[in-house]
Amino acid sequence: MDNSYSVKLKHIALCANRSVNCLDAGPLNLVAFGCSNSVALYKPIHWDSKKLCSIQSFNGHKKKVLCVKWMKEFFDTELPRKSNVLFSGSADNTLRCWIFKDNQVAPILEKEFSFLGHKDSITSIDAISTYDVHCQNKELYLVATSGADSSLRLWEAYDSLSQLECVQTMDFKHGFVLNVAFHLLPNCKVPILACACDDFKIRIYVIDTGTEKQTAHFHNVLILPGHEDWVRNVDFITLHTGEIYMATCSQDSFIRLWKIWLVNNKATEDKVQERYELKLRKQLFTINVNNTSFTFAASLDAVLIGHENWVYSVQWQLTGKSTIGVNLLSASIDKTVVIWEYDDAAGIWVDKVRVGEVGGNTLGFYGAQFSEDGKHIIAQSFSGALHGWDRRCDDQWEPAVMVSGHSSVVNDIDWEPKQGRYLLTTSEDQTTRLVAEWKEDKSWHEIARPQIHGYDMQCLSMIHSTKFISGADEKVLRVFDASSNFISNLRSLTEHDLVEMSSQAPEGATVPALGLSNKAVFSSEEKTPLSDRKEQYIENLFVPVKLIQPPPETYLLQNTLWPESRKLYGHVYEIFCLSCNHEATLVASAAKSSQAKHAGIIIWEVDTWKQVTTLSGHTLTVTQMEFSPNDNYLVTVSRDRTWNLYRITKLEGVYNVEHLAHSEKKTCHSRIIWSCSWSHDNTYFATASRDKKIMIWKVTPNEEQVVKRAIVGDCGEPVTAIAFASHKLSTYLLAIGCESGSIKLSSFTENHILVDMIHFDSQIAHCLAVKRLKWKPGVSRNDSMTLASCSQDHQVKFFEVTWESKPIEK
Repeated sequence: MDNSYSVKLKHIALCANRSVNCLDAGPLNLVAFGCSNSVALYKPIHWDSKKLCSIQSFNGHKKKVLCVKWMKEFFDTELPRKSNVLFSGSADNTLRCWIFKDNQVAPILEKEFSFLGHKDSITSIDAISTYDVHCQNKELYLVATSGADSSLRLWEAYDSLSQLECVQTMDFKHGFVLNVAFHLLPNCKVPILACACDDFKIRIYVIDTGTEKQTAHFHNVLILPGHEDWVRNVDFITLHTGEIYMATCSQDSFIRLWKIWLVNNKATEDKVQERYELKLRKQLFTINVNNTSFTFAASLDAVLIGHENWVYSVQWQLTGKSTIGVNLLSASIDKTVVIWEYDDAAGIWVDKVRVGEVGGNTLGFYGAQFSEDGKHIIAQSFSGALHGWDRRCDDQWEPAVMVSGHSSVVNDIDWEPKQGRYLLTTSEDQTTRLVAEWKEDKSWHEIARPQIHGYDMQCLSMIHSTKFISGADEKVLRVFDASSNFISNLRSLTEHDLVEMSSQAPEGATVPALGLSNKAVFSSEEKTPLSDRKEQYIENLFVPVKLIQPPPETYLLQNTLWPESRKLYGHVYEIFCLSCNHEATLVASAAKSSQAKHAGIIIWEVDTWKQVTTLSGHTLTVTQMEFSPNDNYLVTVSRDRTWNLYRITKLEGVYNVEHLAHSEKKTCHSRIIWSCSWSHDNTYFATASRDKKIMIWKVTPNEEQVVKRAIVGDCGEPVTAIAFASHKLSTYLLAIGCESGSIKLSSFTENHILVDMIHFDSQIAHCLAVKRLKWKPGVSRNDSMTLASCSQDHQVKFFEVTWESKPIEK
């Protein structure tokens, strides 16, 4: 029988980059944000009446994505409508245009274009499509980009975005434009551009309409002073009265509202000014369109005081609850997101709603966006995490379920060993996270954050269903046990029963402000006053909650830690890799090393946590280890380009580990070996190396040559991860991950011929090096298996691999 394989992306665990302007809500309840070098499109489950949740990432940029923006359309009305065209800017100096096709479940990428012009990173974008001022039947695309090269570039195209070209460059010398925003002036429908600058001013540009030209040209008409620090964001809206409101926010913690209106005659001006007791200073500018003159005035309308720190974003939203008819959403580094509303009775703007983070070592928000209908808010925190709030019928806002993930390189993953009921991930963002499948809609969500550390995390290994061990850039191994609150919540969310906890088991854990260890919290402590002085400075106070849906970010930051039960000392340098055997009796650990004496592998006995032995054989850092499925062997690979095989025996309760075989330079890899994996039947193990090769080795313990090289496969690029399928199939199935982020499946039979079965599509694979691949354990269902992967691109992906058996043609 031959197998035909197919692969489907089931879920991505990810978060936004730590960058301002990196989040934008668009059409069809789609949210775009940058994640590492990818552009992610996310449809939150509560934003869709059909309860359809989707998350996709699109690869194309070569460096970190710093800003994203949906194009706005100005055609039949002066109120813009967001289109299905997305722009992104990156640290690779390129501007990319993504055109998506509407789809009920998930958007489909139809076209993409890349444009080069900036000499440094692009940090802000805005784009509109409208009719040309001189020819109302001609569609004009305008794009403005600003970057770290102190320039503002204007791009334009007619009819097709593929023809987009830079037509104007403004050099700001040693200054920076931090944000750009387009709009149309009322009555004349002439494009206007606002630039938020680091000299505390807002510069207004208007397209040159004096003579008909082949290319658009913007000239400066206003400079608006007032802010006392960098201006971070600007947004426009046209009111039902025909006036334009412009909101700007700054690092001076203030928000300023500016009004722009048409003053073609004195009567019009007096009518507008009747609403104001205090006549503020205004600035005028005049434009000519098709031999008609239009004069506009601009003045400061209000200063909103309510934030206590830098304000990073502002966004207008139409509403019918006041005479002005709009609300304003602002996000600040002071950990709050505020909805401002105009109070008709008092004649002032008030902060009607405040939401945000409470507790945790966080630093507030980089940005916030309303959904199209104004019923939902999504915000991007300093750490990159996405926060969401939904408006209830009584106008109260409650936290919503959002996608979550790591904000830095994900170094290791491991499944719950028995049935793969959840996946544990660890990253250089100093957290360990737990992802499980929610029973309601069969989607994956982060339901716990067992470890929040002070060092970059490097590795972890599940010992059994309620215990894991982790290693970081410190010399200590840490062992964690599941809390009773987590086990009850896992049962509630997934219907998985792990184990019955005793009444004396810890209910949760907290972290002291200056500590690294999770301190156990017992249910009896709830009513006990804090008597110990140092415990008055607990940073994350645990509050037990029974979950009925996946927890929001604010809960994950504080209430899902696992108590730490043990520290293990023995390594001289930073921990680098870990592995636990399948019987949960032994743990192998290794640390970074540049000398043979420090490259030893320590074997720990789980019951006593005593060192069984230290294995020698490598001369440089051991990069990965794995016990065979029957726990009789341990294979290790290293930076020294070799592998070692050890046999493990147990006699009268005492473990004995002997060195069985090692690789020869002539028949092994020529570069660092990154990964290894055992076949399900203990017969083969595979090694993957930077020399672009994978090698399959057959273990024959009863023969003189214990290990024989069976297969050499050339992958064409450095290989960084490899994993044998955990199920018995008609062939041996291998998942192979490469340095470019690509993933493929290969298989072989007893004839030792390696065959590539399927290459994952580049838009569902990773965009940077794959760090680890892990097949979900347990019995497969419906001829399918789940493969999890983690990468340097900060993402953890879940793939469903299915196969269809068919007879081999003779």
